[in-house]
Amino acid sequence: IKVGEPGEEPVNVIGMRIDDAIKLIKGPKGTVVELTVRRKTDNEIKTFPITRDEVVLEESYAKSTLIKKDNKTFGLITLPKFYVDFNDSKEINCASDVKKEIINLKKEGIEGLVLDLRNNGGGALQTVVDMTGLFIETGPIVQVKSIGNRKKVLYDKDPSVFWDGPLVILVNQMSASASEIMAAALQDYERAVVIGSDNTFGKGTVQNVLDLNRFLSNSDFDLGALKITTEKFYRINGGSVQLKGVESDIVTPNTYSHIEIGEADEKNPLKWDQIDKAQFRKWDGYYNLESVINDSKLRISKNELFYLDSNNSIFTSVAFSQAITVSSAAFAAEVADDAPRASITALPLCCTAGRNSFSTQFISLIIEEMDSSFIVAFSTSGYMVGLWLPQIIILFTWSILLFVFFARTDLALLESSIVIAIQS
Repeated sequence: IKVGEPGEEPVNVIGMRIDDAIKLIKGPKGTVVELTVRRKTDNEIKTFPITRDEVVLEESYAKSTLIKKDNKTFGLITLPKFYVDFNDSKEINCASDVKKEIINLKKEGIEGLVLDLRNNGGGALQTVVDMTGLFIETGPIVQVKSIGNRKKVLYDKDPSVFWDGPLVILVNQMSASASEIMAAALQDYERAVVIGSDNTFGKGTVQNVLDLNRFLSNSDFDLGALKITTEKFYRINGGSVQLKGVESDIVTPNTYSHIEIGEADEKNPLKWDQIDKAQFRKWDGYYNLESVINDSKLRISKNELFYLDSNNSIFTSVAFSQAITVSSAAFAAEVADDAPRASITALPLCCTAGRNSFSTQFISLIIEEMDSSFIVAFSTSGYMVGLWLPQIIILFTWSILLFVFFARTDLALLESSIVIAIQS
């Protein structure tokens, strides 16, 4: 509730903008800042002195999880972004961290590996090349075309393969840039099965910021800066990920399916194009890849679990763009028009087993681990109750605020329907 320096009067930050409060908390490394807090349980107020230091956001680092199901063991590596410390790439590097996680998971005897790139907006390009090289021997990873149609190809030159078993890449509409490069490369090599949304974000460009003040000397006038697109990157098959993104081998409905998210929904995006493909040899470690993908698509098309999730995504897209009444009478009338429907079914488990095949239950397990696994057991009109909860909380909060606001003026206003636009 307050922020202060030792020996000085603290500043009350209740109601203050978060950015302004953060400015008060930040300071030179090694100095002390005093934070006054109120405990929720008993409203006791205490002041804590904290020595300022560098804050490391470890939640953005790679993490691994061991999944055991039906006597099968699988590994899941979650990567929020492609990070690297350019001053010390050996100390902080996502490619090195993922390699360590793979080694640890292999010691546990995993039969399949999942790399979760959902909501990963990208990062350092070189880390993508290094990380993709963990799953293939050698070869091109991405093509980059710059001003003047100059083209260069980035290669993995290390023949070491740290994981040669079944591999799945999870993506959604928020997987962008570096995530798309990696997913596209492993898909072109037929090294991994890409599971997720219809396509990824679709950002196939590289931007650089040009500081205009460098062209003006001896002046206090700030000219600002320009962000200029200087390069485009392409898949090794020659196609761009611009606008189209990376299309999943196995599409699973998700919350964002019908929401306009992606490069194609921005104003004046660059068009999709293609260049000559690079020379590469596809992975020959699988013999049942096509059948696994086709069988998985068939199971999804017949499964009501994904039908519910698809309906939910349609509702979400409407909620993002339309107003919803909170009048109890109007809501009751709307609900009465729909017959409640509740249905949850288990996914059939079917995959070919074998040394160089996708293990039994592997694809099914991965699909269960995705967004659809969070569907609650009760659904009204085919929509997830779980999705409604944050929206109901928002509506309830607004109703209380409006009640307090209008209590001194005209309570009759509350009798009319309150229409609140629900935004993400």
